[in-house]
Amino acid sequence: MIDIHSHILPHIDDGSCSLDITMQMIKETYLQGVRSIFCTSHSEYIVNNIEQYKSIFQQIKKYAKIEFPKLNLYIGSEVFCTKYNIHNIIS
Repeated sequence: MIDIHSHILPHIDDGSCSLDITMQMIKETYLQGVRSIFCTSHSEYIVNNIEQYKSIFQQIKKYAKIEFPKLNLYIGSEVFCTKYNIHNIIS
């Protein structure tokens, strides 16, 4: 199973505020049969903090691989799209 929408990166997403919470979230997801997770942080955060985003993602990927070797984590992005910002997204 694949989770294509998650907010598990601590200090970036609105779903986790610590490494411990992130690892618990990953564990619960893994126990439900998920083997691939796309970390889909809000795109406006990624754009403004790309190096921090990549660093935290790599850290979580490293810890997750130790506890859950069959789990794959991928970088993704949640794009908030409305009629007011559609032109910024598609251009």
